[in-house]
Amino acid sequence: MGKNLKIKKIYLNLLVLLIGIFVVLSMFLISWEKLNSLPSLCIFKNLFGIECLGCGTVRAFWLLIHFKFAEAFKMNCLVYIYILIFIFLTIKIKKN
Repeated sequence: MGKNLKIKKIYLNLLVLLIGIFVVLSMFLISWEKLNSLPSLCIFKNLFGIECLGCGTVRAFWLLIHFKFAEAFKMNCLVYIYILIFIFLTIKIKKN
């Protein structure tokens, strides 16, 4: 039973890694103009007309992938905190 659990965990880690690579490559290949032409999916912004704390995160992530760190910070300064939380959770999940 323990061996099957380890194999499932390895496959799950591989799947998460492949999805992450796919997302980063997809974001890298999308142009800035295309990204900005897409409508906002933020429910808070669509209902109230005010940007939430997450607004601009996708665009900031795009800027990070393209090594535009200062612009990413200006777009959404929380993107660095989101990345740190993601790394922390990934490490914590791998330890369990």
